[in-house]
Amino acid sequence: MNNLDNVKQLDISAASYIAGFLDADGSIHLQIKRRNKEGNRHNYHFHPVVNFANNRVKVLDWIQSNCGRFGNLKKKYKNHVKDRSHTLTFSSSVIRWLLPQLEPYLILKREQARLMIEYTRMTREVRGGKIKSDLWLKNMKKYLEIYERIRCLNHDIEYAMVFKKVGELLEDPKSLECYNVIGDNERERYKKFKDWIISSQAYRKCNEYLRRYEGSETRD
Repeated sequence: MNNLDNVKQLDISAASYIAGFLDADGSIHLQIKRRNKEGNRHNYHFHPVVNFANNRVKVLDWIQSNCGRFGNLKKKYKNHVKDRSHTLTFSSSVIRWLLPQLEPYLILKREQARLMIEYTRMTREVRGGKIKSDLWLKNMKKYLEIYERIRCLNHDIEYAMVFKKVGELLEDPKSLECYNVIGDNERERYKKFKDWIISSQAYRKCNEYLRRYEGSETRD
């Protein structure tokens, strides 16, 4: 149980500094995870993450101290060799408290922050009660769209172009040729993103699960 309600709100200088740090050396993303419990009727869920990385642990420690000492601060390891860099990771409850305070000062990651704020608002509204299947399906579709949009923003790719035929791409990876974009760099980014769509097992399985669930006549 956390005590974020007792944590003092960030002042303007702290909020603007942390926002700048997030723009430069941070990330905002959703993860798709499969539930471990056998027999759970809803097999997939989303896990929000806000991450900061830097070689100077004192900076990350200062951010953590301004966030009520919540979050996970740890050393990064690369190829099993100790690296100088550290990461500070926040999840759901802290993200719900933190991002609305940072959003006005963000520049590069403002849209990702707004999408994540929308996600945390939606999940908070449905917590603590039994969710009807139709509402659960509607919410999951929205969560998946937010996941897709954040991933596109993080890769500097136009959402509409990538996902307008994503169903066809998931059904038949060879159905779409290289995206019609100008410039070799843009084309290469789209190709890598297309390859990720095809190869990401969690993303594909979640899509397949939702399609099967939507077509089922036995939903309760």
